[in-house]
Amino acid sequence: FASASDPVGERTLTINNSGGSFDVVIDSANNSLTGMRDAINASNSGVTAIIVTDNAGARLVMEAQEGVDNAFTLTQSGASPAMNLTNIDVAANSIINVDGIQLTNGSNNVTGAIPGVQISLLAAEPGTQFTINGDSEPLDVKGLVTEFVTAYNELRSSLNDATAPGLAGGNGGPLAGDRGAREVMRKLSQLTSTQLTDVGDFKTLADIGVRTENDGTLSVDNVRLDAAIALDSGAVKLMLEPAVATETQIGLSGALDAISTALNDDSGALAVAQDRLEAIRETIAESREKINEDGEKLREQLETTFAGLERQLSILRSTQSYVEQQFASFNDNN
Repeated sequence: FASASDPVGERTLTINNSGGSFDVVIDSANNSLTGMRDAINASNSGVTAIIVTDNAGARLVMEAQEGVDNAFTLTQSGASPAMNLTNIDVAANSIINVDGIQLTNGSNNVTGAIPGVQISLLAAEPGTQFTINGDSEPLDVKGLVTEFVTAYNELRSSLNDATAPGLAGGNGGPLAGDRGAREVMRKLSQLTSTQLTDVGDFKTLADIGVRTENDGTLSVDNVRLDAAIALDSGAVKLMLEPAVATETQIGLSGALDAISTALNDDSGALAVAQDRLEAIRETIAESREKINEDGEKLREQLETTFAGLERQLSILRSTQSYVEQQFASFNDNN
């Protein structure tokens, strides 16, 4: 069409795929390429649409996700003439050969072909052979360690601020003295000495130069880390991220999961702290309710008291008026 805002004709587009049949209605409210695009994208059919514009005009391009299983067909009804649709490409799976074994996948991201490796296919180049090696692995391992230490230190710094004691009359952190927070910090401080694997020369973070500072944050001895990577980068990587996690080869994520599980257990520090805070919340709610009840009783009591005082005051005023009349009478007789 000349532009994305030109009318396309009211009609119904039907998208059919493995997920079912999806009708996209184009009426007076969305009679344009822009309206059609938005309606298709809102159809939950798995098909998405974009508008491509150049000097020749605007075109609607529709596509599904990767793989033969996501192929779709499109039919149209309710308007004449039908729009001119061109099939740009057919749905296809990716096909690769790994060590002579043909593997077919419904995605361009292939996992499982090589244990612990994800292959991202960027273009189809039939007959082209590639060799996958570990030349870049040392940089990846060091980057993994550095990213973890940075993230850990952000968490630990936040905990340090939250649990800071109020000294010399100053205000402490909101979790100062909280046992749950202290237990979190205690378990995290043990991470560098936690055994991540039972094989190889490197079994803990401390073995590769990651140490705990006095404030609980981590630092990296780059000389020691570089030496460990140069000696056996594969062993360092498998310690941090084992190909297959077991009870004795838990890796860094397994160690963190174990800390999280222990803290969130029914008898764990966080669960206990949560129960304690919930009990405090209920106590505060009960106290607030009692204060409201006592306040209401006091209000009623004061209203009763003031009503009595008003009556007494009225009586006193009547008495005063009588006495004044009597004195006036005495004065007249005198």
